[in-house]
Amino acid sequence: MKDGTALKGVYVNASVPIVLYAFSLYPYASDGYLAIPRKLLSKNYIVPSFSVFKHRSVSKSVIGIVSTANVTTHVQIKLNLRNDTTLSFNSVEYNNTDIVSVNLTELETLQISHDFDLSGSIITSSHPVGVVSGNICNSITHYYCNLFTEMILPTNQLDKTFIVPTIEGRHSRVVRIWSLTRHNYKYLL
Repeated sequence: MKDGTALKGVYVNASVPIVLYAFSLYPYASDGYLAIPRKLLSKNYIVPSFSVFKHRSVSKSVIGIVSTANVTTHVQIKLNLRNDTTLSFNSVEYNNTDIVSVNLTELETLQISHDFDLSGSIITSSHPVGVVSGNICNSITHYYCNLFTEMILPTNQLDKTFIVPTIEGRHSRVVRIWSLTRHNYKYLL
């Protein structure tokens, strides 16, 4: 999808409880994320992401939002921009802390992207929405391009206690922590 709005949402309704993963396939790599059940979606989110890799034209931080209500949903994104940059959307230039406002119909999606990390941007809506963030080419711990997309938990689903399983065979592991009251933390394990 390109920046803007489009009718791109997909509604999945199963007859038994399921786990659902969404995948994006690219010529040399792919990425996937666990879909959050509709009943857990909400109206408030904080965007986590990673630094954007600077050596490719596809390197952008992306936020995608899909409306779930069968009425018009008013969505606002309070931008967290860095490096005195602006974000252009629908021929309007937005600065840090400016608010992008869009109305979405059921299953309509909104995408915005930026050359810099959009982490810390705040999303609010009049009805529950689903939110994904990430980028096609980011820099987590080194200077190579990494695919990374995730469906974000709403702020009412955030918690204080977690168990992080290790993944054997990896050279290092990174734990990323975002808080509504503090800045981004990244720890190597």
